Amino acid sequence: LITGHGDISMAVNAMRDGAYDFMEKPFSPERLVDVTRRALEQRSLAREVSALRRQLAGRQALEQRIIGRSPAMQRLRELMENVGDTAANVLIEGETGTGK
Repeated sequence: LITGHGDISMAVNAMRDGAYDFMEKPFSPERLVDVTRRALEQRSLAREVSALRRQLAGRQALEQRIIGRSPAMQRLRELMENVGDTAANVLIEGETGTGK
């Protein structure tokens, strides 16, 4: 938040409402660049954390749905994770009764 007439109460409310920083005029261009850079880094990190959480949740859901701990089942899970987020078509083959 950039303001020309700020006070402590306004700063506290702005931060509580989601502002990254509170800058009162006048400020240096260097400070604006620094605050903007840090805000962008924080946003990037938050997105990365969110993506990793979704990936972990998907992996845990896969562990609960597919039974088995053999190396073949581990490879199957890895393959499913790799193609799961793509638009690729997957053909599953196997003998009758194998639980395709």
